[in-house]
Amino acid sequence: MQKFSLRVISYTFLISFIYAIIRYNIFKGIPWENLPLYVSNKAFSLASLIIILFVFSLTPLKNMGGKIPDHWMEARKGLGIIGLILAFIHSGISFFILNPAYFGKLFQENNTMTLFGEICMLTGMIYFTFLLAYHINFQALLREGNQVFKIFTTKWFILFGMLMSGCHVFFLGVKGWHIIEKWPGGLPPMPFP
Repeated sequence: MQKFSLRVISYTFLISFIYAIIRYNIFKGIPWENLPLYVSNKAFSLASLIIILFVFSLTPLKNMGGKIPDHWMEARKGLGIIGLILAFIHSGISFFILNPAYFGKLFQENNTMTLFGEICMLTGMIYFTFLLAYHINFQALLREGNQVFKIFTTKWFILFGMLMSGCHVFFLGVKGWHIIEKWPGGLPPMPFP
């Protein structure tokens, strides 16, 4: 189980990081000095999203009759924690570099956020809070055999969290995702442009 988790985490982050470098540094021309925060933040966000979606999809797939290996089901807790950690790193970096120089399309000329920028930040914060609430509740269930609030592990709460993640991504990229000819190197944007 640990080898499987390590492989999933390593491959997911490595592929996300390589994709971010190719798309942003090589094709878009983002300066290499922006690799440590701006570009790597794209890899943290993508890897987090992929791992969390993977973890949350296993139980529904199994319930629909899918043949999910036992070691995948056993790896959910560890992978979920790593997905949360990657989301935390992404959030921290994003707040650190959140300014018009990095994210011009989220800001107006007077340096206040646009409507889409504010919705993007709000839904991102709601999604991150959802991940924390889910994790805390899940840990209480494992430790004490009961949940703090049962709603935090219901399928509707999980769907709401995924909706907030989708809204965060949508409002961040709504003004440019549909213009395929502007994609650097023809590569689609990562979840967080």
